[in-house]
Amino acid sequence: MPRRFPPRLRDEGRLTAQSKGRRQSPVNLNPGSLLFDPHLKPLHIDKSRISGLVTNTGHGVIFRVSDTLAPGLAVNISGGPLSYQYRVHELHIHYGRSDDRGSEHTVAGKPFPAEVRTGGPSVHRRTVGEDSFVTVEGNAESDV
Repeated sequence: MPRRFPPRLRDEGRLTAQSKGRRQSPVNLNPGSLLFDPHLKPLHIDKSRISGLVTNTGHGVIFRVSDTLAPGLAVNISGGPLSYQYRVHELHIHYGRSDDRGSEHTVAGKPFPAEVRTGGPSVHRRTVGEDSFVTVEGNAESDV
């Protein structure tokens, strides 16, 4: 399913730089090559009550934030490894037909039952961010 971003970003052609990146999904994370960053700040997610549309695609659920929200009622994500503040436009939950595979991304080649992905435009710049969070249950060292 193609990524859906606000029509104004898509129509103005401002997604071309992001679509030509060499490190696109899916990604296999290799735990042996990951580095711990002790200076990494916590990820911050605004707590706003918002409305939107939920769609079951058959292989996941998509929540699209309403385009008619009043100013100040957006959910923004910042901090952590993010250089900018991003406004959540969509939330995707991927799941599979079985409990052992649903994520697009893998850790050490192992898929997981589900994955949550957010996407949306930067609040301050004309960039679009998309981040994925793989749902992992159990002890990561013994499960991977």
